[in-house]
Amino acid sequence: METEEKNTLDEVQTIELRRISSMIAKGDPLTNINASWELFLNGTLTDLARKEIPTDVNNLVQHVLREAYLESANDLRVYAEKVRYYNEKKREMRNEILKIRESTERYISSLESMLDTAGDDAQLANIDLQNTLQKTQQTLQSMSNISKMLQDTAMAIIRKIGE
Repeated sequence: METEEKNTLDEVQTIELRRISSMIAKGDPLTNINASWELFLNGTLTDLARKEIPTDVNNLVQHVLREAYLESANDLRVYAEKVRYYNEKKREMRNEILKIRESTERYISSLESMLDTAGDDAQLANIDLQNTLQKTQQTLQSMSNISKMLQDTAMAIIRKIGE
């Protein structure tokens, strides 16, 4: 709207023009927009005619469309910022998931390594146990043989004495 036109509208009329612009920007039904526009024009043109102030309807239309465009552009900026914000949050979460996944994989690898080491140690302990059991059996066998030999010797001596 021209500067001259701005000066001809009072505050209430300017607010009503902004409301109509907002309806257009929000995509309200055309019937509602048209009804509001018609009420605005009837009241405003009558008021301005009564005050003998010339009014250019084309300037009013341009003003409404410019305001609607500016509001739509601002809404787009706001939504673009929201999209950027949420995309950044998603990127941060993906990076955090990746870090946790890598950390978990390293932890699992270290546990598997410890399990392998424990398995090897268990096998070595089992071999040591078998060796110790074998030595114990050999010692018991030797003691049994010595005991039998001592028994046989003692019996032989007793027989010789008894003869």
